Amino acid sequence: MIGSGAEIWTHDHYYNGREPLLKQLEEKGIIVTDIKIGCDVWLNSCYILPQVTEIPDGVVIGMGSVLTKNPGPYEIWAGNPARKIRDR
Repeated sequence: MIGSGAEIWTHDHYYNGREPLLKQLEEKGIIVTDIKIGCDVWLNSCYILPQVTEIPDGVVIGMGSVLTKNPGPYEIWAGNPARKIRDR
């Protein structure tokens, strides 16, 4: 289930060194990642950032959370940044 207002970000820009960001964007483009979402997952009005590559089966992400790490199966995460608060 994906709640209203949930955002799944799959892209980011390069930001290495002191070169202007626009110049890096023009030369290298953007970083695009794939996110695998398992079964029985509940994303409740949260933000998923590009560092996350997988949301395994049974995960619940709390409202207003910002997920920056891959959770384990059947875990409940909440907060900003999100952290594991318990198992399902």
